[in-house]
Amino acid sequence: MKYQNLTELAAAFRSGDLNRDHYTLVLDNDDSWLDYIGPLPDGVARDSEAADVWLDAKHDECRAWFRGNGYQDLSDACDAAGIPNEWC
Repeated sequence: MKYQNLTELAAAFRSGDLNRDHYTLVLDNDDSWLDYIGPLPDGVARDSEAADVWLDAKHDECRAWFRGNGYQDLSDACDAAGIPNEWC
């Protein structure tokens, strides 16, 4: 993984290494992952097979960069920041 934890991922967003207009963190109950939400490359039409193939590859790349433990990641980040929290 390119980013080992939520702290590294946050640093990448702060530094501009990850463009917040192109990437987002998806938090699920027991899973979390980086996902691509940005534009398609020039010349690739939305709702085309080429777009589907490109986006599938981009989503796979993002998940390889960061995959976590869902809401537990958020709880860990709160703990590190000194924010009381309850994970249920």
